[in-house]
Amino acid sequence: MLRIQDLINQRNRYKVDYNYQRPNDAWSMDDKQCLIDTILKDEPIPLFFFNIITEEGFSYIVDGQQRINCILNFYDNKIKLNKKYSGVENHGKTFNGNLALNEEEMGQFLNYKLQTHVLENYNDERVRLIFSRLQRGKPLQLGERLNAKPGKIVECMRQLAKHDFLKFSLGVSKNRYGVYPDAARILYYEIHGAKQMGSKEIYDFFDLRKDLDVHSKAFKNIQTTLNVLLKCFPKEPGDYKYLEKHAWVLAVYSMVRELNLRYSMLNQEENIRSFVKEFHYKVYDQFIRDSNTTYQRFFENIRGGWSEKIISLRRDILILEFKKKHKILELDDKRQISDEEKIITFGKAHGKCSSLDCNVIFKDYKEAEYHHVDLYSHGGKSEIKNIQVLCTNCHDDIHRKDIIKPNAGIKQEVKKNTIKKPAVIQSILDAITSIPKSKEDILEELVELFPDKDKDSMSNTIRAQIGRKNQPTRMEEEKEVVFNISYDENNTRRYSISKNSPNSNLTKPAIGALVKEKLKILIDNNLISPEEVIKLQREDYSIEKLHLRYPMLLKVGSNYSSKILRYWKPIYTIRGENFVVCSEWYEQPANNDRPYFLKWCNELKKN
Repeated sequence: MLRIQDLINQRNRYKVDYNYQRPNDAWSMDDKQCLIDTILKDEPIPLFFFNIITEEGFSYIVDGQQRINCILNFYDNKIKLNKKYSGVENHGKTFNGNLALNEEEMGQFLNYKLQTHVLENYNDERVRLIFSRLQRGKPLQLGERLNAKPGKIVECMRQLAKHDFLKFSLGVSKNRYGVYPDAARILYYEIHGAKQMGSKEIYDFFDLRKDLDVHSKAFKNIQTTLNVLLKCFPKEPGDYKYLEKHAWVLAVYSMVRELNLRYSMLNQEENIRSFVKEFHYKVYDQFIRDSNTTYQRFFENIRGGWSEKIISLRRDILILEFKKKHKILELDDKRQISDEEKIITFGKAHGKCSSLDCNVIFKDYKEAEYHHVDLYSHGGKSEIKNIQVLCTNCHDDIHRKDIIKPNAGIKQEVKKNTIKKPAVIQSILDAITSIPKSKEDILEELVELFPDKDKDSMSNTIRAQIGRKNQPTRMEEEKEVVFNISYDENNTRRYSISKNSPNSNLTKPAIGALVKEKLKILIDNNLISPEEVIKLQREDYSIEKLHLRYPMLLKVGSNYSSKILRYWKPIYTIRGENFVVCSEWYEQPANNDRPYFLKWCNELKKN
């Protein structure tokens, strides 16, 4: 073993033979900062090989030159720590410069023990033989390097790679984490769209979004698209040859994803499979390419490259050619149901739930839920004849069991739990009014009240209503209940409701109306800071903070058109600049933007 302090004291005794070693500057600054942080955290680094030449009194570095050079440079204050690896509190620190390590950290660095293997008096030929054997191992591939990264995002990648579409349908090699790059690029595409995604961009993405987990909206959206792809390309027989290149995988994924967002793709699985198969054949047939510029252009851009332009071109050509061959119905731009449509439909239903054997009667139209009879995803329109009045429990059952009802306003049979969810939610509220109780205490009371209801289901309801880690809770955000939170002697969280909480039965406006209403209040009171205005124009921030797929704010310039998609027409003036606001807000069981928006509003008010 060799302490770093000893290496520094005897640095002149160590030499490098540049006939076979790389130059000192072969490592990037990022590589060097990562190594120094590893040492400061007392984590292991690879073995060093030295060849001692007794007559000369020197030790020649056989393997480890870049690491030694990095260590010495840090000691000489030529390398600064990076927050990417060492945290914000240590960003910019050097060993003992103006912004230096503390004494404990200096001691940790100097006393770190380097693992060594010493050769004695090896001649040049033997040294070269040893060096070549040390370098003989195959370099890590992209999937292997991503798999070794820290963070929850790696588990996202691993789980996606286990999906039957990636695991069985793809024709790419499955050795050495072969489908991990595909899963990683799909994650990147879901967050950033068709942006540059070479290896460097993917590595940086995994560092910046390391907390992205399997409960995120992005992960769930990907699962939805992969499920569609699996129907198009079943795992039997699998290993489809037209999905054996990474570029083809992302091209087909992005095509299907975008089509699924904008068109009704019901029963299109066979069409997609046959289209991709035929298109793949024509792209690689030189005679066909020579007579068709579209196939030639695709061929030139499918052979490699991960630039924004190339990724967009591949996707857009596939979508355009598919639409030429197959007539598909464009989804209704107006997905949300207006208050006027709700009132009319509510009146036709006589203020009752439209499901058979359901006796729920609503106080007013705002208390009910409204369902597209012909599902929106299947091309259903937001018009009165396609809207049905339902209670929460019946609406959840329809979407859970994927029941499609033929006619609005007609009683339909729906399998239901005997206990209504609203009754359970009200019982949760009753249980924690004034008296602090833990989630376990609440569940115990619910089990006594509803012995016929599934215990796990009620536990999930409690978690959703009052206790989801790192997420807004439904009672806090939707019902605007004010929680008093305390901890007992066992550090167990206990909940009670403030006496000043609004009535939990208050009705709530539609998500679109809510956004407009709250946003006006924030603007009128100058609660949106200049920094926040800049962030809201970024796609990544809007995805993370508000679960939107597009930047919340779009600056209005000289070339602005009121016909721009996915943004409301009214112009908002914020901090002296004009913006339009994203209109893509959803409020569904699997895609509910309301709690995220309300949490953001509350954070601005607190600040």
